[in-house]
Amino acid sequence: MKALLVGIHLSILLAGAAYAGALDRPAYNKTIGVQQLAQAYEENEFTADQRYKGQALAISGTIEEITKGEGDIPVVALRVSRMERVLDLRCYFANMAGFANLKAGGQINVRGVVDGMRGYHLVVKNCALVR
Repeated sequence: MKALLVGIHLSILLAGAAYAGALDRPAYNKTIGVQQLAQAYEENEFTADQRYKGQALAISGTIEEITKGEGDIPVVALRVSRMERVLDLRCYFANMAGFANLKAGGQINVRGVVDGMRGYHLVVKNCALVR
């Protein structure tokens, strides 16, 4: 009986810890500037991953370049200013819809899921243009 009560108490504690962790994360589809997100990763990648990785965010910024990734998927790099560890934010898109009018130096709003750092690039996947 004592073992059962200890097991139940432990389960409640673990469930509470998991719930508290979810409350520490930003709200779904939160809007953030590229500089603010990059600064969080510049200061502490571990903490930034806990807060942002896996989160769907709307991100605004200035286009640094537009390239093609593996499988010819569009990749838009957003400019990041004065960082040592984060060179840019790379948005990986599923399709090319709406890309005809985009160019380096222009402003862009995207929605995607933060995937964390890859080398010196902050990666956001499953991006879509936000109008």
